Amino acid sequence: MRTIVTVIVMMIASVYSASAGVATVKVEPTTFRRSELSVWSTRLRIERVIPAPPPALAYQPKYHTIAHTILERETLAATVPDEMFKLVDTLIDEAKQLGISGQLTDDAQIAVACGKIDNLLINHGFVYPPTGLTQLLSDGLTPKHVDAQELQSILNQFHNFRRRDFINHHPDGPFYYVDCDTASFLYLGIADELKLPLFLVEVPGHNFVRWYVSDSHYVDWETMDGSALDDNFYRQGFQIPAAQEQNGVFLSKMTPADVLGYCAFVVGGTFEQQKQWQKALDEYIICTQRYSRSPEGWNNAAWVLTSARDATIRNGQKAVTLALQAVALYPQANNLDTLGCAYAEAGDFDKAIEIESKAAQLDPTYEKTVVGFQAHKTWVEQNPEDPNILYVINAHR
Repeated sequence: MRTIVTVIVMMIASVYSASAGVATVKVEPTTFRRSELSVWSTRLRIERVIPAPPPALAYQPKYHTIAHTILERETLAATVPDEMFKLVDTLIDEAKQLGISGQLTDDAQIAVACGKIDNLLINHGFVYPPTGLTQLLSDGLTPKHVDAQELQSILNQFHNFRRRDFINHHPDGPFYYVDCDTASFLYLGIADELKLPLFLVEVPGHNFVRWYVSDSHYVDWETMDGSALDDNFYRQGFQIPAAQEQNGVFLSKMTPADVLGYCAFVVGGTFEQQKQWQKALDEYIICTQRYSRSPEGWNNAAWVLTSARDATIRNGQKAVTLALQAVALYPQANNLDTLGCAYAEAGDFDKAIEIESKAAQLDPTYEKTVVGFQAHKTWVEQNPEDPNILYVINAHR
């Protein structure tokens, strides 16, 4: 993976044809600068990491849902004030008054139930960020008071069209910036306490929640737009390969363990922002343990073994092993690039050229790296300076 990664962030505008009632998706490619993604280990063998316990809380939350667990995990890397736990408790208290039953089987009624949660979040000032993404749930629970210019940017964000009445009537805020996964975490927390059959689902660069009636009957709920969709919407809009769907990499129900593995991936990214490489490493290892069917933890661990500026961390052979797993799960350009760079770090430039050329066929921006490998230069040697970068580790919004 290069320092600059082009990620397709699905800016979903649910547009329904009046005649056909078919949802279409607007896709806008956005380029983000990503960190030199994670580290693995200076040890010669991969060892299982035992998650560190989060610090003790002064405030004792009223509930203990997966949203609370995620916040507790984030205390390892970020400041999470008591007010954030209290806000989640308040959301759950109010959700319990909405009369939502987990026994619903009718799709229209399920959409109404999810819409009630959507309205609850809107009425507490939860909006889609005007620019950029939200890294942590605790970032999304940080209250923001905005000036007139930022307020207008919030209003102009098409994911906030349904929120405009609230925004216009509450210009002083506070607002809370959430995107696809951070908003979904709040849905999951509410669902935990209300016993609703809501589960997180991942597609390339995006997350949403799914209400299960049975394994074959469910409703996909798009948290960014407050709309009920179906799998075909995501298959087409996110160009999901059939093999990755069949293997459960994408469009599959995420278990609580999967969600916590995904959370570890995000926390690892925060540690990278802080340049706490070993802690980032540990979180990525936890991601591969808890959410092993996701390519992200494998790829990012391999990438740091390949690209870390600390030479004692780099280990090309380990990087190759991990990158092969990421490519096996999802052989797209970014993961192939990581594998090619790993081979170069391991000293196998012939294989590096072969793999990187495949990445360049899918994404021409990797052609420059191929040229470097032909000159027997590793990725680090081709990129001797540590760029001033914006860390966007999980571009899943």
